Amino acid sequence: MIVEMGFHTNPVDCDFFKNNHRKLATVQARAISPHYGLKKKAIRETEEHWVKVHYNNLIKKGIEIQEKRFDDKMSRGEAFALLNKLTDKIETGG
Repeated sequence: MIVEMGFHTNPVDCDFFKNNHRKLATVQARAISPHYGLKKKAIRETEEHWVKVHYNNLIKKGIEIQEKRFDDKMSRGEAFALLNKLTDKIETGG
């Protein structure tokens, strides 16, 4: 299995790799382990999940969220439903 995260010849990618190697490793482990049927182990994360800021902002904006499974995959159907709700909010101004 090949996992491509960027290019070592790209200075921006290089800086990102240097400063985020633990995050990258965690994301890769989460993505690869289900493919091989590996069970999840507790991952000690020192930082808050990256999406938590967006999650909290959406709640402040009055958008109801019933899930906190930040790393689950999203189906195309779920993406379409999300985009539909978003465009409805934009069209109605609220």
